[in-house]
Amino acid sequence: MSLTTIRQSVVAIFSLILSYSAVSDTGDITEEFNHSLNSLNCPPGTYINDYDGDGFADEEQSFYWVDVDIDNDGTDETTVVFLTFDGESHPYYDNSNHYFFTTSLDSNCGGSYPYTNSRALVVMRFIQNLPGDPNIADINNWPYVSIPAIEFTTYNDHSHGDSTAGIPPYLQSRTFRNLNAQDVISSENVNTPNTFRQHQHSDIAGIREVVIRSDFGENTIDNIKIYSSYIDFNAPTEPPEVSILMDTSGSMNWGFDGNYSAPVQERRLTLAKNAVEPFLLMMSNHYSGIARFGFNAFPGNQRGLACTATTVTPMIDVHPLLIHDAINNDLANLNASGSTPLLAGLEHSRNTLQGQGNKAIVLLSDGYHNCPGYVSPTDSEVTQIISDLNFNNISVYSIGFGRPSDIDHPLLDTISNQTSGAFYDITGVGFNANTWNPGVALQEAYKNIAVDTLGLESIVDPLAFIKPWSQADHHVSLSPYDEKVSFFVSWENCEKSDLDIKLLDSYGEEINAKYKNVTLNRSHSYWLATVSGSTLSKRTTHKPWTIQVTSRSSCNESGTPYQYSVLGQSALQFDAVVVDQQKYLHLAAHMKLKGKTIPLVESIQVEILPPAYAETKLPEKTVTLNLYDNGKNGDKVAKDGIYSLNYDGTISKGTYTFNFTTQNSSKYRFSFERYLRVKKAVGYDLTATEWTSEK
Repeated sequence: MSLTTIRQSVVAIFSLILSYSAVSDTGDITEEFNHSLNSLNCPPGTYINDYDGDGFADEEQSFYWVDVDIDNDGTDETTVVFLTFDGESHPYYDNSNHYFFTTSLDSNCGGSYPYTNSRALVVMRFIQNLPGDPNIADINNWPYVSIPAIEFTTYNDHSHGDSTAGIPPYLQSRTFRNLNAQDVISSENVNTPNTFRQHQHSDIAGIREVVIRSDFGENTIDNIKIYSSYIDFNAPTEPPEVSILMDTSGSMNWGFDGNYSAPVQERRLTLAKNAVEPFLLMMSNHYSGIARFGFNAFPGNQRGLACTATTVTPMIDVHPLLIHDAINNDLANLNASGSTPLLAGLEHSRNTLQGQGNKAIVLLSDGYHNCPGYVSPTDSEVTQIISDLNFNNISVYSIGFGRPSDIDHPLLDTISNQTSGAFYDITGVGFNANTWNPGVALQEAYKNIAVDTLGLESIVDPLAFIKPWSQADHHVSLSPYDEKVSFFVSWENCEKSDLDIKLLDSYGEEINAKYKNVTLNRSHSYWLATVSGSTLSKRTTHKPWTIQVTSRSSCNESGTPYQYSVLGQSALQFDAVVVDQQKYLHLAAHMKLKGKTIPLVESIQVEILPPAYAETKLPEKTVTLNLYDNGKNGDKVAKDGIYSLNYDGTISKGTYTFNFTTQNSSKYRFSFERYLRVKKAVGYDLTATEWTSEK
């Protein structure tokens, strides 16, 4: 395909961006409040949920609503409900005939202040417009709906209530896919007094709840607009600061299966080191001089202070020389001993992340927090660390690596879910060591976290198996919008394993380190090549690139399990989510170009893999299903570019794997493909200390 043809395709797509899917909005819904709502009303309270994290249900103190027309068809189909839990909140009508929503400390309605660090806590929910007025007594039975996108402005004054406690002032807005502050989507903070701020939130699976909390004395919420379609408000601008947090307790010397006398190459700590190494190299290859990273471990190395954590690598700018030094010295010299002060590790990592932008902690642990004692997700020390992490815009990506009985699944999942991160249960329920390798599975988790934390695009991500003395060619279609691409292959770590990897461009020529803009890294368990600039653009056509894998020998006679992944920086992005709606799972996915959802693909499919080891009611098989963009089958809006499906076929307790795949529409003259793997724990009560067997 010629460059002229590629340019013609690009121009056609940008024309489509400009014309596709006009988005309507409600206008400022605060202007819809009725004048009679000026006076403060304190109805009898209704206990709903523990929003402030103090372990007790919160009492809703005031209740207002607005009927709105989101799709601009002339009918108010949605009711926006405002619930107040702390302080005083109500609509206010000023002298310029303008309404806004105001919150303050000076409340006649009670609330839990000063027992929390919130002066005001307001929750917005969305329900189908009902005949007559909504009744607060029926709050648990309201027909709740999700909205695609919302924006609003806030203003806060200079005074705040917690300076004596050493807590900086804040105003925070958070959105959730489920009610009761479950399944967090995004968070925005204001830490400066006397500040106007525009808050923008959107999600392809929909927003079901907005929570706004503040410790400033006076706050206003104004210019609230709800949009009819998804908008990519949160396009990443730069990667976050990343703190890698490693559990180095004594059990990390065991094998993944609990073998106390495992050889060094099979120990949990060895496998963790092998997995962190390519993660750091991906940071170096893609964001040298831009991102920052640090490395921490627990327990600490201070004598007599077992319940502490320690800094292994201070927070520094990403640079190839610094990354290699961290790998060859700091990471290599880690040893395992002692207990598991997991919360101390999180607190220590939190204190090292001092940037103003988004920040992430990548946590690996093989056991329960046990120093100074065991905790549950609802204990005050856990809710406090979650609150502190959210206040500092820190997401936690946690990895559980050990036997199912070793891992505190509820704690890790709760911390990750409530901080906009993700939990990866590597060798727990659902892992089959007879068919997959724990080291490869762990490298896969770190690779997936690299996609999330660094804003990289997952292009392909399959699992594979190769027999001794054989060759496998894996073809990968790239696009003109791919700017820098990493080709990553990881395999079983053993002395006998020997894989030879070659990378061929669209013309079938081998790409190696002699080419400009090419970086190659290899160890005994992975191979990583990163290509950018003219080498990538001039050697990409409508024909695919090829990863060629040749096996010289393997760890056993049957062959070697491996994974090949392609990820990179691209203006062409594929996103997918899985949301637990209790009775079913809601699946949603879409393609974006330059942040706009447009119909670049004709279909999106998902392969659903059940847990390998699970408490199963009936036999369950892998299924492959189509997602829809027809306004039916769980899809909310027809032909908006977001493909969806409601799936109620999960019958086991365990971690399901959802492999979303898509290819470009045949009407475009260049090829591309995307493969995104999402894991979702199903059937657990994650607020309990033990897993339940009921879904």
